[in-house]
Amino acid sequence: MKFCSCIGHEQYIYVTHYVHTVFASVVDLMPPSIVGCPEDISATTTPNRVSTTVTWDPPSASDDSGQIASFFNNFNPGDVFPLGTTEVVYIWTDPSGNSATCSFNVVVIVGKSVI
Repeated sequence: MKFCSCIGHEQYIYVTHYVHTVFASVVDLMPPSIVGCPEDISATTTPNRVSTTVTWDPPSASDDSGQIASFFNNFNPGDVFPLGTTEVVYIWTDPSGNSATCSFNVVVIVGKSVI
């Protein structure tokens, strides 16, 4: 605000400055984006075997923050899986604590013997 008071030959100028500080915070609510989460996988062992090696293309994830703070998975491509159904889990977490999960089943059955 400016004010000028002129009395005779003297001038008085009063200047007041207002400073406003605005604080803004950005809250990241978006979880990481997953690409390539596999469908369930079926695998067959040979007769008299109780496990088999299973492979897949691993999924990946990216985040709008540009960073992944943590990553977890319980199995890797090329691991040996027992007979039955096993859940494979991948979890990515961004720096804000948002997480995304990819999970699928690996189902291992015994193949038929060839006579």
